[in-house]
Amino acid sequence: MHKKKLYSELLNETFHINVTTAALRTIDKMGGLDNYILYTKDHKLDSLFGLQLKARLKEVPSPFSRIINLRFLPLLAPSFIFHLAT
Repeated sequence: MHKKKLYSELLNETFHINVTTAALRTIDKMGGLDNYILYTKDHKLDSLFGLQLKARLKEVPSPFSRIINLRFLPLLAPSFIFHLAT
């Protein structure tokens, strides 16, 4: 186990966390702490802190929440599409 400072971009906070070497490698492969916590199954996190952090991260609004499904774009009125672009 290693005590490391890991940064959450979504929460804009730094956490002091005990992690294994394998977990550090996985965090790096997944592109950071936020992705690791959000996309790792609960039983693999195996800590109350990890589950609480996952719940906090899920409450943060997604930067992509305004993006619409592009396959429905042709069905929209041209004026609506113009409004999306501005």
